[in-house]
Amino acid sequence: YQNFIISYCAEIRNVLTGKITKREYSITKNDIHKAVENNSFDFDYKLLQHMSKTLNMGNQIIGHYASKFDLGYFNARCLLTKQEKLKNEMYGQLTQADTWRMMKTSLKAPRNTLNNLILITTGTSQKTHVDLKYWYTIKFPKNKNWQKSMNYIVDHCRKDVTMTRKAHMKIEKFNSISGMLI
Repeated sequence: YQNFIISYCAEIRNVLTGKITKREYSITKNDIHKAVENNSFDFDYKLLQHMSKTLNMGNQIIGHYASKFDLGYFNARCLLTKQEKLKNEMYGQLTQADTWRMMKTSLKAPRNTLNNLILITTGTSQKTHVDLKYWYTIKFPKNKNWQKSMNYIVDHCRKDVTMTRKAHMKIEKFNSISGMLI
């Protein structure tokens, strides 16, 4: 199984003070080398541990299409790397909200993309699009473009997370607080 998470970025917002705490982690060349030595594709083994700690810092996880993709993919990677306990730490304690669903129900937009959401709610977008060559390059740490690819992916993640937070802050008052548990 050759899929893995390359990077995650999160913004933790204290709803009482408004303070934003940013957290992120990306796989390293060393993570890749270690996995290859162990004859596995568990490049994201340490990343999953960091991500689990970050997820447990909040009360609610908010993402764009996260309930349909990101959280499920995190769970799958925990299972495939034999780290099921990382998922179990969160089970039944965190709620989730999805700006994709909020957009679909409260804005009735023709397309529920993150780019449309941020354009509708703020008027500007920094959305970048996935160029697969960057994603493929990450599997090969000796590639001369490895760092350039990693920088592109992390920048892409940071922008998506910031846009999601900004859009959520605009539409949250039109959506009920989700009680859906992870």
